[in-house]
Amino acid sequence: AIFNPIDVVKVRFQSQLPNAPPPYSSLFNAFHTIYTEKGLQGLYIGTSATVTRAAFLTSAQLGSYDVIKNNIFVQMFGFDKEANTTHFSASIIASVITTTAANPADVVKT
Repeated sequence: AIFNPIDVVKVRFQSQLPNAPPPYSSLFNAFHTIYTEKGLQGLYIGTSATVTRAAFLTSAQLGSYDVIKNNIFVQMFGFDKEANTTHFSASIIASVITTTAANPADVVKT
């Protein structure tokens, strides 16, 4: 939640249409304009969506990586537990699961 103002500005820049002019002339202008128009609360709009996304993302990552690595790769397929390929493969699969779990909150956030 501390970095939510940065996220608000990032989403505002990302959500502009391709041929539309930028909504702000610079990052500093964006912070100043949002603060001037909506106050400090304007910089913290969407905090609940950001926190929800972080909760989904962290839960999916923590819940999937070790299970994939230890239970599937090591126990089922006999991979070496400390091999770089085991860590890399487990992290790739866990990242797909994590991204999928966080996507609904990302859609709501933007």
